[in-house]
Amino acid sequence: MIDNKKIPTWLGTMIIIIFATTTGTVVWKIVINQGITRQSQEVASIKQPVAMEKPQTTQKDAEQNNDTTNPTSPGSSKQVNKYTNRTYGFEFEYPNKLITTSGSTDNGVILSDKQEGHWIYSINTTTNSKDLSLENAFNQILTENTKSVTNKKSIDVESIIMGGRPAKKYSIKNYNDYGNTGIILIHGKNIISIFGDDSILPINSDFQLILKSFRFTY
Repeated sequence: MIDNKKIPTWLGTMIIIIFATTTGTVVWKIVINQGITRQSQEVASIKQPVAMEKPQTTQKDAEQNNDTTNPTSPGSSKQVNKYTNRTYGFEFEYPNKLITTSGSTDNGVILSDKQEGHWIYSINTTTNSKDLSLENAFNQILTENTKSVTNKKSIDVESIIMGGRPAKKYSIKNYNDYGNTGIILIHGKNIISIFGDDSILPINSDFQLILKSFRFTY
């Protein structure tokens, strides 16, 4: 029979110490790894960009961003229409209470309050076939349009700027019909004549709108 010998006390103690050290090391590594993992998660959560909250669009902002009010629509602050003549290269604004009549052409634009009504404003373009100067063209048209005026002293004549170009203007005082005022200017090979009433309100303010907004597009 083999005798069971007891394990020496010192050897047992060494085994216990080794076991405890190994177990402690394993536990320590687990704890460290958990700490590192938790720290990494915290850092990742910090570095993750925060979603920016989309600013709320107020009703006022929406109205400003969609400000497409038609200037010729009722209730708008600027109730005007724009006429563009691409044949002779000019444009102007006029009150939207007026319309271009059915008889209007590029050569003769007629503005009236009715489709077939009496002309209130007229813009005529003719070829300057004789290559007249502004002064000569103006005198010719002035003579033709004031034949019925007996008192020539009632006609005021002045030089103005129209659409950035030199122009001549005449006005007949105490005139009872439409067309007391005429403006004549030269544009390229053409003579442009603008006629209207510049004597009484509110017609003269409408006429001034046409004159002030008149410009050449080429």
